[in-house]
Amino acid sequence: MNAPYLVIGSGIAGDRAALELADRGADVTLITKGRMDECNSDLAQGGISAVSPEAVAAGLDSYRSHVEDTLRAGDGSCNPDVVEMFVRRAYGDVIGYLEHQGVAFDRKDGVYVLHQEGGHSVPRVYPVADYTGHAVQMSLEDHIRAHPNITVLEHHAAIDLITENTAQGKTCCGAYVLDREIGRVRTFAAGNTIIATGGAGRVYQVTSNQSTITGDGIVMAFDAGASVLNLDKTQFHPTVYFDPGANANRRFLMTEALRGEAVGGVLALTPESTEDLVSVIVPGHSSHSTRDIVARAIYTAMQQEHSKGNPISNVWLNLTTAVTGKSREQLEQEFPTIFRFCLEQGIDISEQSAPVVPAAHYTCGGVPVNIHGGSAITGLYVIGECAYTGLMGANRLASNSLPEGALYGLLAATDALSHPRRPRDSLRPWRYTHATQEIDEAARNTLWDSTRHIATNLVGIERSGPRLQAAQHAMRGLHLAALDLYWDSIMSNETLELRNATLAGYLMATAALQCEESRGGHFRTDFPQKDDKPIVTYVSKDLHGIPYQPRRH
Repeated sequence: MNAPYLVIGSGIAGDRAALELADRGADVTLITKGRMDECNSDLAQGGISAVSPEAVAAGLDSYRSHVEDTLRAGDGSCNPDVVEMFVRRAYGDVIGYLEHQGVAFDRKDGVYVLHQEGGHSVPRVYPVADYTGHAVQMSLEDHIRAHPNITVLEHHAAIDLITENTAQGKTCCGAYVLDREIGRVRTFAAGNTIIATGGAGRVYQVTSNQSTITGDGIVMAFDAGASVLNLDKTQFHPTVYFDPGANANRRFLMTEALRGEAVGGVLALTPESTEDLVSVIVPGHSSHSTRDIVARAIYTAMQQEHSKGNPISNVWLNLTTAVTGKSREQLEQEFPTIFRFCLEQGIDISEQSAPVVPAAHYTCGGVPVNIHGGSAITGLYVIGECAYTGLMGANRLASNSLPEGALYGLLAATDALSHPRRPRDSLRPWRYTHATQEIDEAARNTLWDSTRHIATNLVGIERSGPRLQAAQHAMRGLHLAALDLYWDSIMSNETLELRNATLAGYLMATAALQCEESRGGHFRTDFPQKDDKPIVTYVSKDLHGIPYQPRRH
């Protein structure tokens, strides 16, 4: 199948890219391994950060302030030029664009309602109640499905990129894709390919991510020869709802805005307490601080309680009227999804604290790209969470992810249109379809559980050299075992996800072992200080590939 422009992934980054290409007359094929809405973008609650010219003119905000907040959250690892570009374009190229697509951001008496989330100096986050991502996804999806130039193929899982070596270097020519509904591998020849598959949060046991987020795009690009940068920098969101029976499922997110200054929620050790545990653990900070600081403070507080002989499984987010000054009606109006969810758990957040724990939330590292989203492989763009643009640094500022994805969707599409490439007339077909048995479920489940257990306990919020060495060795063995299952079983999404998650886990452990300092989402007990210059971890197939030659097409 020929696709002049192949987009892999259906979150905000992939959707924007597909629409930009199609609106300018290009024929686009968009594939996604599940439904279009099974992406992390759909789960985003808080909103989209941006500085409007009107706010600047009124002295309410400034581009410099957003830049400095982003750099501070990134803990010295951001690319300042990228941050500057992003901040100056976020309002016009993201908020303006999305409103044109029908997204109705919250207003009161005709004026935008803006939230101030952790790490932001002023209110600048544009919400749609507490389901911003869903509102954005539904709007973009409606436009995509109605567009005559876009072919949408749901339940199509990308397996591998197809590349060739030329005088100009390695070139991406398309991808092998599993049609999950019929179990057939299809060959897609593409002029330009855009990967927008999200991060690798599902590698962890406790995560806010969709079940589909298994590092697919990162692994495919790495296997094709791209390097990966800063995969040690995993952001742990401080507050997902604690449900002891939900180990195998995505945890419900309790948005950053609940701890913002406008609401004033406080994290505490007990449900009755109003003492901010973050300020106790990290003097000078509070529950309103950036995610890396708050998540680590929670982890430390729980460890301290354990050492006192009082082990606890969670902390408490106090949003009661007595603490926040928000009435039941106000909380329900501003956060309807969260309020309803907590009520279903038997908690009225205006009167009772909610149990919360940190969870793997965002992959700050990824495939390095240029200002247009272009990778080192010709014809391959990587955008969204699977990319490393330099914006997020060592820790992402709240509500910068949706606008980054939307902006780089525009940038990648624009660059791809300026470098059109004709799909190859013929590509080698997928050859390895000889397996006749389904994947062994017991083996698969054991490898999956082991991968997530090791990532959580050895490559989690707190790390050390011995833990990371153990994780690297274990992940290597798990990946080799996963490869055996992959080649000896009928091709399925389950075998693909296991292959990808185990390799993503290995890459993350390898990067974390390299980084002998503590910065942002990466904290090592044996190297607790920052270096004078941030360490950028680099993992490549040539230097760090697993020394094992799998059976390849």
